[in-house]
Amino acid sequence: MRGIGGAGNAARMVFGRSFVGLSVFVGAAWAAGACGGATYADKCELACQAPADGPCAADGDVEACQSACETTLEGLSTYCAQCIVEHSGWSGVRCVDGCRAAFGPGGVGSGDCEPCTDADEHCSDFDLEKTTSSSCKDTCIPEG
Repeated sequence: MRGIGGAGNAARMVFGRSFVGLSVFVGAAWAAGACGGATYADKCELACQAPADGPCAADGDVEACQSACETTLEGLSTYCAQCIVEHSGWSGVRCVDGCRAAFGPGGVGSGDCEPCTDADEHCSDFDLEKTTSSSCKDTCIPEG
């Protein structure tokens, strides 16, 4: 009886380790995808995707964004690059409820209603966060 129990435990250990190994592999693959992939080009590709709607959906220069993003991230630490990507985005002006509203990585601006029409909407550019910004400074610039 002892031999059978030992074999069962050995099987559980082998399958348990395999399961743990598979879980770690799948988790790492998911994390790489969720964080923009394993390379800076992957991070930039995700960040520079044109939005589904709004003025940047048609007017955003995705290729220029990709190139500028990769150049900006080159040589940065992984954490700094991720911070830059997470705080970057398309910017411009939308017409919301008949009022001009600026949009960008910091959110949608509002205030007094400046009347506008759909013709006033435009995509300005893709704003890349700076390493010296308050959002990424602690991650990108080591103290010392």
